[in-house]
Amino acid sequence: MLVFARRARKYSCPKKDASKRFKTAKEWIKRPASFWSTKIHGYFDCKAFPLPLNATQRKKYRQARVKGHLRKASEGASRSFTKVRTKHSFLGVPSATIAALVAKDKVIMWHVISGPWNGSAAAQMYAGPMKKALVKTWGVKAKYTIIEDGDRKSNQSGKGIKSKADAKIHAMTLPPRTPSWTPLDYTIWNEIEK
Repeated sequence: MLVFARRARKYSCPKKDASKRFKTAKEWIKRPASFWSTKIHGYFDCKAFPLPLNATQRKKYRQARVKGHLRKASEGASRSFTKVRTKHSFLGVPSATIAALVAKDKVIMWHVISGPWNGSAAAQMYAGPMKKALVKTWGVKAKYTIIEDGDRKSNQSGKGIKSKADAKIHAMTLPPRTPSWTPLDYTIWNEIEK
């Protein structure tokens, strides 16, 4: 299986994060291929898109963009494939934050975040647009399972976790510093950035 990966600066992945990544990989690889398309009700990601308005801002944005490539089997365990730095210097560049959920080969939720992306915004998104999209796509279920990253300020915040529980949404969380991309990363986000 080819996985789209982010190439970052070469620095070592902490042992704790590497251990968690390995544990998750050992658990998830046991799942049959059909699990990821029939038992997962959505792949969720949230992305802020800088909106450069002039040549100077566009140049600054291009210089800070993350590049990716299809990872070879020999690169699978490389510690150089780590999550990119979290701080970008986009001072003075406006942005739009989009929360999206994909399932059944289509986008089932496209939600514009008003204001900062934090625990409160995540809680409102899980309880409102996401729950509505899951019910519309899959019908009423006792539980919905999604894949998401481990964003601590929103997805994994107390408000985010409580809102998911109230909405009967179970999240399978990607481990810290994961080199793997969600379907949104290597399809929709990539096309928008192009």
